[in-house]
Amino acid sequence: PTEYNITLEKSMRLKIIVDRNKILEHGFTLLDDAVSSKFFGFLEFEYVGEIGNGLGPTLEFYYLVFEKLKEDKRLWYKTTDGYLYPNLGLNDNKECIKLFKLLGYIIGRAIYDDRLMDIPLSRVFWDLVLERPVLFKDMEIIDNNLYKVINDLRQLIKKKKELIKNNPNVSEEEI
Repeated sequence: PTEYNITLEKSMRLKIIVDRNKILEHGFTLLDDAVSSKFFGFLEFEYVGEIGNGLGPTLEFYYLVFEKLKEDKRLWYKTTDGYLYPNLGLNDNKECIKLFKLLGYIIGRAIYDDRLMDIPLSRVFWDLVLERPVLFKDMEIIDNNLYKVINDLRQLIKKKKELIKNNPNVSEEEI
């Protein structure tokens, strides 16, 4: 694991010094440490060889980790409205699962520390996370081509049912 410096301040703030060139590695180390620790204070980041700490570098750390994760095209579909939707076909890819766990930790930690993050995740994804109803029409946002194909099939099935209903003397196989 990557090494980084940690200082615990009296105000229950954990100051973490990270190397800007090893953002993801520090993120994974932080995730591993967080699982084994029970620290409930605020996290603050600063960068090796740079002046400054507090909110600015902390938000930048969260942002840089997300930007690195966003670059990995295996993890995302870009929706028709320009947002990101997780690629759910990766459930057996251990490396991708590890990346999503890191993303979940970073988002959770930012929420816990009351830090705002600009993460362009799709409305449909948030609806799923928040257990709000998701409609078939929402698929159009995620994958417009797949939506069109499935919608065309649905229309064909509907027409076939109408034909069967309106032609009782004709067998289903003949239609």
